[in-house]
Amino acid sequence: MDAAHYGQQYAQFLHRLRWISKIKPLSLAYQLAILTARYQSPHIGNEQQVKQNILHCLGEQFIDQGWEQFIKHTGVANCNIFRMRHMTQKWLKKHIVIAGDWDFKQGLQTEKPTVFMTYHNHHPFLFTVSISMLGRLIRTLAMNPKDSAVYPYFADIYDQYFTDCEAHYHGGNFVLVDEKTPLAATRSVAKTLKDKQIVITLNDVFNPYAEKRSMDLDFYHSKLTCPTGTVEMALRHDVDFVAGWVRWIGGNKFKLELYTIDPSHGVEGIMQQYIHYLQIMLEKDAGLWEGWKFFKF
Repeated sequence: MDAAHYGQQYAQFLHRLRWISKIKPLSLAYQLAILTARYQSPHIGNEQQVKQNILHCLGEQFIDQGWEQFIKHTGVANCNIFRMRHMTQKWLKKHIVIAGDWDFKQGLQTEKPTVFMTYHNHHPFLFTVSISMLGRLIRTLAMNPKDSAVYPYFADIYDQYFTDCEAHYHGGNFVLVDEKTPLAATRSVAKTLKDKQIVITLNDVFNPYAEKRSMDLDFYHSKLTCPTGTVEMALRHDVDFVAGWVRWIGGNKFKLELYTIDPSHGVEGIMQQYIHYLQIMLEKDAGLWEGWKFFKF
């Protein structure tokens, strides 16, 4: 990948979506964002790899719809970069439908810390903001965007995006992971669990800074190497584990899907369930996962 070309293309795409995000009604803005993504998203260059991976893992019947959904989610998710600051609690409750077997109402009342394990799909930050409806402090682990070669091309946009998300975290913040992650950051995650609050983590893409705390897991006809450090840490506390994601379901509506993970079989059991729910997510909406463009299966 030519980082300069990709970064410039992505910056132009985001600047167009900044203006589109102001259009009302929101459902129209999303449709225009999808149209823009179809012709101007830098992800267009990943079409063949995405389709090939979908074919390998899910089968031919998922290819065309999977790619179409991939583009739609690209448009909506990138439009939401500029909408996040406007997503009040009232907005979230109106526009997000909650599904899955995890009891959200009980989550409002629990006195246990909760680890939400989401995925590198198109809406992971909207997922974190949706979890803010529980009214508890949130800390989200994420790779430091400054490590990306394309970060300088839209640093101002991404810095504001992170700030806008953190405004929903009830006093929490992002814990940015890189090769120099300070011990204080790790301690803040442990303290969050000790204080019975919320940690959100993404464990479906290999973390080069945690190579020794990783696990190879069956994924269709292949393997995924997944980081396990946060799971190992969380198991030292009496924690509820939940897998989940957010997906756009049309118009101005999203669905937050949450599924209970049984921790009784340790790290391996938790990670196997986590990958199982990833496969459920893909069979519902093959285009939701950005992982298709990260790997060659």
